[in-house]
Amino acid sequence: IADSLLAHFGSIDGILSAPEQALAEVPGMTPGAAVLIPLLRQLWFRSTLERVRGCTIRSMHHAAAVFRTLSRFADCTQVWALLLDGGMKLRDCIPLCGRSAVSPEPAALAAMTALPGGIFLLAHQQPEGTVLPTTEDIALTRRAFEMLKQRQITVHDHLVITDTDCFSMRANGQFSMLYPI
Repeated sequence: IADSLLAHFGSIDGILSAPEQALAEVPGMTPGAAVLIPLLRQLWFRSTLERVRGCTIRSMHHAAAVFRTLSRFADCTQVWALLLDGGMKLRDCIPLCGRSAVSPEPAALAAMTALPGGIFLLAHQQPEGTVLPTTEDIALTRRAFEMLKQRQITVHDHLVITDTDCFSMRANGQFSMLYPI
């Protein structure tokens, strides 16, 4: 079955990223295995998060490098919240909302509210490979910041990340227009 999966999806990353329905279509795949394979990606993400949790984020580029490590195993259609304590130590990385609409995950809001004095960075992987935020990214950021502000949650920055670069909305002046601090 391993050879069939690799032939069908091209790589282990392709297998782990495949939806359950696509996995189930591979000859020889059992329904149980089709359910379990996507869970491996989640387990890998949690394992990776445990390894980087507690590291001190020294710069925007360091935050981007940590997020790149995590986002390799995460859902790239999500905007993620990196939760840092007052000493800039990474406490968690949780999905905030989908990139197409801001409907905050209750777990993200609870975690952000439970970290008084915390520093919150929004981040998402740019699938197109260009580091400049799109009009949709800016609109999403505006909606996310307004929604979080209503809950007295201050966001420090929104990072747009590609495989090789990072764009900080705050460092590039767009952040203050969206969310003056």
